[in-house]
Amino acid sequence: MKQIDGQMTLDQLLAPDPEPEPEIVVEEKPTPELAEFSDYVGKCEYCMWHGYGLYSTFTGERKKGTEQYNCQWEMARYGLEPWCIDKSYWKPSCKTIPRLCGNCEYANEFHYQCKPQYKEHSRAAIIDPVEEPNIYCTREGGSVNRRQVFREFWSKSFGERKWFRQHEWDTCEGWVKERSGLYD
Repeated sequence: MKQIDGQMTLDQLLAPDPEPEPEIVVEEKPTPELAEFSDYVGKCEYCMWHGYGLYSTFTGERKKGTEQYNCQWEMARYGLEPWCIDKSYWKPSCKTIPRLCGNCEYANEFHYQCKPQYKEHSRAAIIDPVEEPNIYCTREGGSVNRRQVFREFWSKSFGERKWFRQHEWDTCEGWVKERSGLYD
């Protein structure tokens, strides 16, 4: 009997399945930790805004004409100057910088003390809080060994995209991992 191309023989049909080839897993190399926190400062890839506004919300593809930018604040739009000048909008990302305050269980970037002349939680109280060196740290006694390595990026404002008043966002000897919930 003549065999048609691609047709299995009875021997092939009854033979045990060959062992599947082992799957090759390529491990992603983690970003190497830099020696000092100051090594991260001003580098766009460690900025919270990195890639912000450059990708389409529908397709996820990069928008045309944005290839040379790191975030939308670098682009001059509507005849205005770029908003991020000399890294003025640089804000560290707790996803890319290890042991950053944002990952600490004591971190609360909106923790502030209200002055007596303002109504609590009012806009005026948020803009003009009591001057407190540990304004974002709820740990008793505040943060420990915090350095002020990028004061030139600090903007006296609590507004979105602004450098929050008195926030140094540095590593801290009192740092404790933020709890993720029921499984810790």
